[in-house]
Amino acid sequence: MNTWKRKARAVKRFWSRVNIKGKNECWLWKPGPTSPDGYAQVWWEGKGEMVHRVSMAIYLGRPILSPTRKLDQGEIIRHRCDTPLCTNPNHLLLGTQADNIKDRDTKGRTCKGTHRPAAKLTEANVRSIRKIYKKRPKGTRMNKPWKYGMPSLARKFGVHISIIDSVLKQKTWKHVH
Repeated sequence: MNTWKRKARAVKRFWSRVNIKGKNECWLWKPGPTSPDGYAQVWWEGKGEMVHRVSMAIYLGRPILSPTRKLDQGEIIRHRCDTPLCTNPNHLLLGTQADNIKDRDTKGRTCKGTHRPAAKLTEANVRSIRKIYKKRPKGTRMNKPWKYGMPSLARKFGVHISIIDSVLKQKTWKHVH
């Protein structure tokens, strides 16, 4: 069988596994393997690939695989609908990882604060830490514990001093004021 016939059969087989609906609705991939974060996968051009990437490659009429496993260098496929199983080309757009991060932040999908499974502090704790922290005054003895310093705050809140430092420098918990 020649190459274009084989490709046509692969494309037909791909779309047979998609629940195609209206132009503006999500076209969901029918049950099959998914990645741990919920993206459907399919065997395509000899490699495992995410279905939304295959859908966009078919739609654009260009190969998906390059040596970097990207459509083009630095390009990724983003979902307008935020539905990992969607393959509707009208819901997909080309972009960069920076675009994807900007979308995530704009839509409020960032896991932060107490919503993070590993969070050891609460927003109230962070406000307290920032409110009561004071640098050691000049002239005080270094061997005497400083009541409002980072080590004492770390002990008080049951976290490592590096967490207190990150909170105070606003490297973490930036959303808490």
